[in-house]
Amino acid sequence: MSRGDRVPMCSIEGLEIPRLLIGTSPFIAAGQFGAKSIEYYYRFVMNPNNITKLFTYCFEKGLIGVQLLPYAFVAQALINASRRVGVNPIVVGTFIPEEPESFSWLTRLESKIVLLHANTVDSHDKDLVEGYLDMIVEHGMVPGVVTHEPLRTVPFIKALGSKVKVLMGPLNSRGIFMGDRDRAIDLYRELGLPMIAKKALGAGLISPGEALRFVLSFNFVKSVAVGVASEREVDELIVVIKELFES
Repeated sequence: MSRGDRVPMCSIEGLEIPRLLIGTSPFIAAGQFGAKSIEYYYRFVMNPNNITKLFTYCFEKGLIGVQLLPYAFVAQALINASRRVGVNPIVVGTFIPEEPESFSWLTRLESKIVLLHANTVDSHDKDLVEGYLDMIVEHGMVPGVVTHEPLRTVPFIKALGSKVKVLMGPLNSRGIFMGDRDRAIDLYRELGLPMIAKKALGAGLISPGEALRFVLSFNFVKSVAVGVASEREVDELIVVIKELFES
């Protein structure tokens, strides 16, 4: 896969996005990575230029879809890499109400699909969630939601009806972060929304090959976000992409 190549695209609400997105959880040293979170903190949070370098490498390899957690240092690194390579990334953004500038970054990066962060969605505050979804729509973006707790929250999402157009939630072959894996899958299927899978690698416990073969076997899964923390991990991911999409 060379510069300019792309993974296959899918359509969500008439918008084309890659079936694989570069996840950004490692860049914020998210807690699910356990002991590695400290390593990621020093590598990325304290040295955002390393984020720029890794985005640049992804873009040069043809991976231009990004599932962005729009903290300022991550969003700016994305912009820097975009300018360096001359690529306009396809951004599926997560709106984080607790981060005052997060929506502004998503607007600046022309994110057409915006997902409300799980911390808000999993609160089950219907008025609050609906208010944010309406705001997303008012800005001409496709509204979606994220959950960390599918067993508890998918029924709540279902009750929101047509206000939600996209779901992002944990999905992997071993049920990590899912609770009862099979029940969660049934809930996703019953919900009937196009899904972007997250935590497909179980925070690094599942190989990319096993992970992607599993999540992309479901017809409701349109795309999957996979966090990468090194050029080696990007290269490993590209090998799997070739096997899955070019065979």
